[in-house]
Amino acid sequence: MSQIDIGADHVLVNHWLRGLSAKTGLRLHLNEQGVCAIGHTSGLDCAIEVPDGRGRVYLHIPLMTWACSPASLAEHCVFENFLGINTDGASFAIDREEGQIVAWITRRLETLDEASFGTLIVDFFESAAERRRELEEFCRREASRDNPHLEREQAFLRG
Repeated sequence: MSQIDIGADHVLVNHWLRGLSAKTGLRLHLNEQGVCAIGHTSGLDCAIEVPDGRGRVYLHIPLMTWACSPASLAEHCVFENFLGINTDGASFAIDREEGQIVAWITRRLETLDEASFGTLIVDFFESAAERRRELEEFCRREASRDNPHLEREQAFLRG
């Protein structure tokens, strides 16, 4: 299997993005650095990256701020990463520059076509939205464990 050069990678992914643009009404294309951002109704933003002619596409979505997270969240994320079973094949990571916990996934371009590329993006968004809800719930449980009055207060407010 020969590796596709960066120009061919970008041309291919931009072709797929044009197809998605026609279906969604969004103007999607890779910039000069090989990156395209797509927003989702869940409020999440996905970065699609096609770097350095590696013949791969990388997707990553920031899920929550790392700085405000309980220390136990790191262990929770590592456990959830195991085999990708609880993350639909994605992995958690920390983006140090942005201070965010992100979900990310990668695929070889040669294993995709326009339809499977679109499905990958939609499925990844849906999975990331679910992962974010789970992480937020985990953080709420941890916060109420640290502050038992908080749980009663939240239950009262939920009515």
